[in-house]
Amino acid sequence: EFHALSMAFNEISDTKLEEIFPILDPKGLIWFQDDMLPFINAMNVISKAFLKSLPNEQETLRRFEKVAMDPMDIFNDEISRKAYFDCLQHGDSWHNNFLFEKKSHKSAIIDWQLSYYGNGLSDLSYLIYSSTSKFTRLEQPNFLVHSYLNVLTSTLTKLELSNICINLSVDNFLNEFKKSLPLTLLLCGNIEDLTLREYGDKDKKDSTLKRKTSIASNMEMIYLHQQGRTLMIRMDQKKARSIRRKHYLDLCKDILK
Repeated sequence: EFHALSMAFNEISDTKLEEIFPILDPKGLIWFQDDMLPFINAMNVISKAFLKSLPNEQETLRRFEKVAMDPMDIFNDEISRKAYFDCLQHGDSWHNNFLFEKKSHKSAIIDWQLSYYGNGLSDLSYLIYSSTSKFTRLEQPNFLVHSYLNVLTSTLTKLELSNICINLSVDNFLNEFKKSLPLTLLLCGNIEDLTLREYGDKDKKDSTLKRKTSIASNMEMIYLHQQGRTLMIRMDQKKARSIRRKHYLDLCKDILK
């Protein structure tokens, strides 16, 4: 809905959102500034090293290297290509930034520091691959994409701006979704989880709940629930990291297939 509202604002306003708030220019995205680019490059290198360490995943590594050759190339392609539609992007749309209140049915979206105005499906792509399991993606392929399209078009129709939806067919959506995947693949890696090293005393004492990352933190909660234990129980860091690594491998194979 907030995507549709931002599109509606830019449609009817003489002054666009990115003109009112220059910080929303995608060229200013924090990840690809000079001070953060070394981190992104390191994340890319470590992700490759992780895949290289898996004897049976050399084809996945080959495909990864073909797609993720240079982070700046991915970023420049993302901001230069013409998408079917642009809208306000949250920029960090994993599940932990969406809050829901069951009794009142209210919701809130937090942590907007990476927001920008850009290609429409980047948020959805990152949400799906950072926050769903392989099982969910296999059982309900394209369900979230179709749900997103339905809400977006219905919201624009309610705002009497259905003309914006002319090119938003399912095929266009899926094609645009695929184009956003290289950036998603790059940002879903995590240095702490994928670095190949021995586990020390600090790792043994650490609580997953204190050091969650976007990669498969939801899978850890599912694992605890399946074990019949409370969700606040501590999980061994080595087990948590194994779950995250498996989830990262799954999303790599899904994106690169």
